[in-house]
Amino acid sequence: MQGRDVAASSATDFLSHSGEMGARMRAFDWSAHSMGPPSGWPQSLRTVVGLMLNSRFPMFAAWGDELSFFYNDAYVEILGDKHPAALGGQFSNVWADAWSELEPLPAGRR
Repeated sequence: MQGRDVAASSATDFLSHSGEMGARMRAFDWSAHSMGPPSGWPQSLRTVVGLMLNSRFPMFAAWGDELSFFYNDAYVEILGDKHPAALGGQFSNVWADAWSELEPLPAGRR
């Protein structure tokens, strides 16, 4: 039984960063988001978010079909007034003003 408790806590340890964005990600209602709870995120996403939250350099990740937007404390300044609403938003909405340049190429044109 104790092993399960350790596994459950380690499934969300990647959000334990003490910065603002770590706290915001822990407080975010992911159950109402298409990503679902962080404990169910793929290991690759948990790794990316954990690395990003612990970096002093501005970093973001856009994940999944909706390109859900994640970012770290250093990226807050780049977002300006888009922060904090950008967390969990769709990349195309967060950067709507630049989406025509940022939009990924359709699969057939890669």
